[in-house]
Amino acid sequence: MSGAWGNAGGVSALKSTAAPLTPEQQQANRLAEAERKAREAAAALRKRAEDLRDKVEGCITGGGNISSNYIYDDQFTVAGRWKTTEVTLAFDLWKQLHEARQRGSVVTLRIHMMGPSAKYSGGRDGQVQANFIRNKGGAKKGRYNVHINVNG
Repeated sequence: MSGAWGNAGGVSALKSTAAPLTPEQQQANRLAEAERKAREAAAALRKRAEDLRDKVEGCITGGGNISSNYIYDDQFTVAGRWKTTEVTLAFDLWKQLHEARQRGSVVTLRIHMMGPSAKYSGGRDGQVQANFIRNKGGAKKGRYNVHINVNG
């Protein structure tokens, strides 16, 4: 059976007249692809960090537990495990949010092993934890301390 213009196989049988890519064009294509992947990775990181920031805020507005060591502090835990890069970016976003509302309210980001050395009791198994800590503000005493499990 004859295709378009009498060629077997139709249009798919037409030969490409495009010249092969030069090494410079191939390099430019590889760079463009790498930049696209980097933008996608940065956008995904930003999205995860924003999600974590929002989860931290959700914990605080939803109510927490009283710290046994600091009676005026409220403690919270965000579910899941988060990468260090996500935690540090989320903290920056969280700090920007609160510094705009009340300068000096954000106390610290602290990433540490559970205890002064790895603790293997209570199911902790040497886990790394981050703490987002900020003052309650206004006439309220104490701080909000949000715990986040870090996995690398």
